[in-house]
Amino acid sequence: MFVESTYEAIFAEIARIPREKATIRLNERVTTVKTTGRDVEDSQVVLETKNGESLAFDEVLMTTPLGWLKRNKDTVFQPPLPERMSAGIDGISVGHLEKVFPLKSMGICNF
Repeated sequence: MFVESTYEAIFAEIARIPREKATIRLNERVTTVKTTGRDVEDSQVVLETKNGESLAFDEVLMTTPLGWLKRNKDTVFQPPLPERMSAGIDGISVGHLEKVFPLKSMGICNF
């Protein structure tokens, strides 16, 4: 049995607090992500944008396509990502979703 479902309720709950309390800026091109160690008190993440703006945050949620992250992880993050994280990113492959439609069931018999 296959039950089709979406993650809409889960995403809504995850997004609830940022939507209520944060300023969300979409489509901002980030060129550099500067971080300090988590063990540093009052550490912040500083994002530099393509238009030269520097923005400091306590926490950042950043999403990127995997292919872009693989190509840019060594140039965007300062300091570079820890070796374990970098190796994990390199170890993930981009999958392919293949759909196969039998021609016979579509009324086409071209074998």
